[in-house]
Amino acid sequence: NEQLGLWMEAERMRHAVINQIGVDTQREVVKEEKRMRMDNQPYGNLLTAILNNLYTNHPYHWPTIGSMEDLNAAKLDEFLDFYIYPFLFQLVLIYLS
Repeated sequence: NEQLGLWMEAERMRHAVINQIGVDTQREVVKEEKRMRMDNQPYGNLLTAILNNLYTNHPYHWPTIGSMEDLNAAKLDEFLDFYIYPFLFQLVLIYLS
């Protein structure tokens, strides 16, 4: 039901644990997704090549997922600095009948 779902999400955000184990785990998940969707596909890096040539001095120059070097270089402190506090979130519910 909706109340249970909202309560679970509120608890997840209120008691978020961001530690080195979680960062390492999620880093490996993202790296595997990159391998599956980009690196191991015949045309997986085509969009990256196109963006590199179209946007030479713009943030679109880099792929959204980043490079393996970027993923490997990510530190716990960067995750903690990036974390958005739960009280800043807003929820919009739309009911369609």
